Amino acid sequence: MNKFNELLDQYPKTNIKPDKKHSILPTVLKLLEPLEGKTVVDVGCGEGFFSRAVAERNSDVVYGIDSSNSFIERAIKKDCTKVVYKVLDMFSSELPMCDVINAPFVINYANSLDDLKKLLVNFFNSLNNGGKLVLVVDLPRLDLSEDQIRKNRKFGAVKRVDGGLVDGANIKIELFNNEKYICTLNSNYFALESIERLLSEVGFKSIVRHKPIIDKYGKKVYGEEFWKDYLELYELGYLTAIK
Repeated sequence: MNKFNELLDQYPKTNIKPDKKHSILPTVLKLLEPLEGKTVVDVGCGEGFFSRAVAERNSDVVYGIDSSNSFIERAIKKDCTKVVYKVLDMFSSELPMCDVINAPFVINYANSLDDLKKLLVNFFNSLNNGGKLVLVVDLPRLDLSEDQIRKNRKFGAVKRVDGGLVDGANIKIELFNNEKYICTLNSNYFALESIERLLSEVGFKSIVRHKPIIDKYGKKVYGEEFWKDYLELYELGYLTAIK
């Protein structure tokens, strides 16, 4: 779907986007807690943006997995001794057994609801009893005006969906930093209700939706009004589920 080996130099620039740095990352870290003494698997780790942040939060061991050899090689060169990086296909490979799975955006790479259910089964089987799954999901909206779309460009991402908001519809995601274009990604839309239903069918319980948070530094740099608009327009879903 996306040739990440060809995005090796572009995609890491998304790590400093306002939304990713000051909202997505702190929200994910909060949802992953408590991390002390936990074994964590970071799925679709890329060069280790989330993996390293998790490792700094007193987790026991962090496994960063990705299907891109190039990104794993780069992640290893960053030399974080608490992170073990592995090349794995999340759809076809067994993940390391763990207490927590961090899976930001990756379920949108499933091609169908059947593929998504198989992926969630893989996650379920990799978690210890009582383990937690944290999902970040792309949820484009069709009700945004052109002015609101321009604001989303300022926040870091513009999302467009082909064929309406039906499960499996293609999403085109343009990523920006300070309104400067970085790259375009493709993924697939799945409604929160469909994801929650599949989580339940697989065996997960305590399935909860969450709202994003903004860190203090982001508020200081960009101001309250910037983030007020963001919280009205963001196109993401945050879910946690327990095995």
